[in-house]
Amino acid sequence: MDNVNDIKNQSNQPPTHQELDEIKQEITSMRMEFNRFLENSNRNIVEQLAADLKKNFSRVLIEYISKDAESCLKEKMARDCKMRDFCEQKFNELLGETSYLISKDNVKKDTIEKYWKEIENLRKMTNMPMCDQCFSHVNNLYQKQVDVMQSLQIYDRQEKEQKIDEIPVEIVPAICEPLANKQRLAIIKAVAGSPRGFSELSKITNLRGGNLLFHLQKLLDSEMIFQQGERGDYYISKKGYVILEGLLTIYSKM
Repeated sequence: MDNVNDIKNQSNQPPTHQELDEIKQEITSMRMEFNRFLENSNRNIVEQLAADLKKNFSRVLIEYISKDAESCLKEKMARDCKMRDFCEQKFNELLGETSYLISKDNVKKDTIEKYWKEIENLRKMTNMPMCDQCFSHVNNLYQKQVDVMQSLQIYDRQEKEQKIDEIPVEIVPAICEPLANKQRLAIIKAVAGSPRGFSELSKITNLRGGNLLFHLQKLLDSEMIFQQGERGDYYISKKGYVILEGLLTIYSKM
């Protein structure tokens, strides 16, 4: 009977300081575990939301780019060419495939170059008089996709650090010299927006006859622009577009 009373008395006694400390530690530990659980849960939710947003954004962007490319090709490709239907199908297939690169987390330079080569191979395969006009638009459309990948920071063309002393002297006649003139810069900027005829470029530059021909020939020789036939419109080349883009980047950082 005394033992029973002792147990009752012990159960009614307040906890000791040691027991209180142990209880506090247990509660603190449980609270930390619970907070970690909430933190991880919130992080997972945020990451999932971000992934879903990116997926939805990529889907909408790809759809827009594909429709824009399809519309541009239908409107601007040469109409009196027997290869038009074949090329339009091939261009839409290629640009549709490249547009899905936008949904990737990372795009390698080799992948970008692979599709440039595919476009070049198509150009060699067709080899029709009107090809320059169509392939100029395809180059521009693909370059727009590459620009989007860069803006989304999933592609960086400078994957390897280049040394300044590796810049070749050939850059002077190939790039610097042809563009070291206000009129020639005005010409290449004009044809970057859309193909231009001789008369249009004459109005833009205020140059006439032989003077304009001199500057056009400089750009033609450097392969920054090309002409459709002997008397056709002038178009920007892939090289010219890349150089203009580089100039804009340099100017924006100055």
